[in-house]
Amino acid sequence: MEEKERAAGAATVGQDKDSEKWLLPESRKRLLSLFLSGEHLSSVDIVRKCRIADPRSEIRHLRNAGYEIKDRWMKSSKSRYKIYFMETQV
Repeated sequence: MEEKERAAGAATVGQDKDSEKWLLPESRKRLLSLFLSGEHLSSVDIVRKCRIADPRSEIRHLRNAGYEIKDRWMKSSKSRYKIYFMETQV
């Protein structure tokens, strides 16, 4: 079998459902580590902390990879927004 070249900035992290390693770009890796540490983040938080221009797309990719990222609507006096998080197992 031919081995594919790894994209620049990609890192090997985790395993998919078939127990095969997959590649994760650095931006997604940073976001995942924040979720795994128990952080609850809005899209604005993710842009600031991870320097990701489109956080919802990164969350979609992580969800498609099998990570259970949950969300909850929050309300402020002038707007509403989503908070994203992962429930950690104790």
